[in-house]
Amino acid sequence: MCSGEPHTIGDLAGALAAATGGPAPVVVGGSRPGDVRHVVANPARARSLLGFRATVGFEAGVRAFATDPLRAPALAVTER
Repeated sequence: MCSGEPHTIGDLAGALAAATGGPAPVVVGGSRPGDVRHVVANPARARSLLGFRATVGFEAGVRAFATDPLRAPALAVTER
C-alpha cells in the first residue's frame, strides 16, 4: 500500500494475527546491523500521474489481503 503512512513489520504481523484470529506476534530479537529501519512510499507521483489515491486503510487492506478469496489468475497475452 502506498499511503505515505509508515507501518512496522510488527504492525503488519499484528494486523494479520487480528484478521485471522491468530495469536499476537512475539518479538524474539532486535534489528541487525545493515537492516533497513524505515521505508515509506510516497504516493505523490501516483497521484499526479494516475490520479491514484489510497482509499483503503491499513487494517482493512491487511484484513482483505488475508481473508478474501483468491481470484482466478489473469490470462497471459499468449493464452487469450
